[in-house]
Amino acid sequence: MNTKTSALRARLDQPGLVVVPGVFDTVSLRLADSFGFDALYMTGYGTVASHMRLPDAGLATYSDMVGRVTAMAGMARTPLMADGDTGYGGLLNMRHTVRGYEAAGACAIQLEDQEFPKKCGHTPGLTRPELEALGYKIAIFPVTALLASVQSMTQVYQQFKDTGSSAAGQTALYDFADLTKLMGFEDVWAFEKRYAETE
Repeated sequence: MNTKTSALRARLDQPGLVVVPGVFDTVSLRLADSFGFDALYMTGYGTVASHMRLPDAGLATYSDMVGRVTAMAGMARTPLMADGDTGYGGLLNMRHTVRGYEAAGACAIQLEDQEFPKKCGHTPGLTRPELEALGYKIAIFPVTALLASVQSMTQVYQQFKDTGSSAAGQTALYDFADLTKLMGFEDVWAFEKRYAETE
């Protein structure tokens, strides 16, 4: 068991609800990873949408998704839980999915117990006390960040269409300097400074 998996197991053994935000690409992963959550969740819905441009309706395969698990788990400091869909087939396929996701770095795998064609199931929004009263240990918010991102992008794109400019926009923007730090440019600049050719 790797260190991140052990940390997640230890957290699940403690009392209290574990809040797990959904991540759908490596930008959302980097941002969520900076907040100190106990775990992150690679959402199938968001990952299939952002990586494959498809609806999460059973079209993605194990081969499509295991590479995304590898990329996200390898980048995250936080334990990554991953959507393993229905295991992508029968019991043998499910075993293959679990082993592959584990090898890719997933610390936990969420599998859906349903028949093909699958239906995405989502529970209505409950408060933390309500979830705890029902005995839930983990609360996953798979697409909330994706919905917020799409709403913000819709506003920005509409402004471009309406005004032809980004000036005086009403949408709150993430600071560009903070984005360059988040994406790792400080390491790039330090490398370039250290190994720059001198004339």
